[in-house]
Amino acid sequence: MATAQLMKVTNTVDNRIGGISNSVLVVDNRVAGIDDRVAGVDEHVAGVDGRVKDVDDKLAAVIDGA
Repeated sequence: MATAQLMKVTNTVDNRIGGISNSVLVVDNRVAGIDDRVAGVDEHVAGVDGRVKDVDDKLAAVIDGA
């Protein structure tokens, strides 16, 4: 009887761990998707940075009277 109860508990724990494993996999996939989007944002920010530098250079030329 004790062995049967132990098997039941072990099976329940195994099923719950399997569910947790699946949840972790879903979270991992979502994080990978966010990582790709962050890389895209980084590229856009680099482009904006270059344009701000161009504006800064033009403003300096105006201030200098060029």
